[in-house]
Parts: sequence; C-alpha cells; structure tokens
Amino acid sequence: MSNKEWTNQWNPFNSAKALIWRENFEGIINGKFLPPISVDTDPSSLCNYDCIWCNATLCRSKKDVLSKKHLLRLADFYLEWGVRSTCIAGGGEPLTNPAIDEFLNRLYLNNIQSSMITNGYLLSDRTINLI
Repeated sequence: MSNKEWTNQWNPFNSAKALIWRENFEGIINGKFLPPISVDTDPSSLCNYDCIWCNATLCRSKKDVLSKKHLLRLADFYLEWGVRSTCIAGGGEPLTNPAIDEFLNRLYLNNIQSSMITNGYLLSDRTINLI
C-alpha cells in the first residue's frame, strides 16, 4: 500500500479505508445507532441535457428541485447527525438547482466534505471555488 492512498481518507482506492472508521464498525457490533459516514444528496431531478444513454431518465419523470430552505436544513442536519461527507448527484443535474451554491457553502461552513457528479456545463467560477 502506498502512502499516497492515505493523503485523502475519502479516496475510494484507499485499501485500508475501513480501518479509519473502526468506531463505526464497533458501534454496529455493539448495536449502537450511528450516523452514516457519507450520504447522497439529490438536489434536482432536472437536467439541461436529454442524453439517450443516461441511466437517470426514469428518475427525471418528475421535474423538481429541493427548495433552498430544505437544502440548508439538510446541511445543518448532516452536521447535527455527524455525517462527514456527501456526494451530490441524483436523477438530474445538481447544478440546475438555483440554491446549490448556498448549499455547498453551508456544507463548507459545517466542515462537511462534498463531491459532485455533474455534466459540468453549468459550472460557474463561484461554484468551482465552493466545490
């Protein structure tokens, strides 16, 4: 195992990643209800494209976005619950949600790491700096 693997605990290729969360495994063994280490957040079912190969086509049948109020409450809930990271993705393009920058900023202020799956077309300089 190279030392490079350990520079980022969220690295999906970190072969010893499970050891970082020893207390979570012990909690499971002891029957404790512990928060997830990471959660998925789906802020939008809208997309600015209509790709024929997209695996989220069925998810986009309902065109909707989470409200700014709901997203900010989620970010605060993640902090209160002890969630350490979120992957922002979903059945649509996350950047179609007009409150995404405020959500990213709240995650940052709450010290919650974030990643995003996006087609990138709607990325602004502000959003790039927040990610």
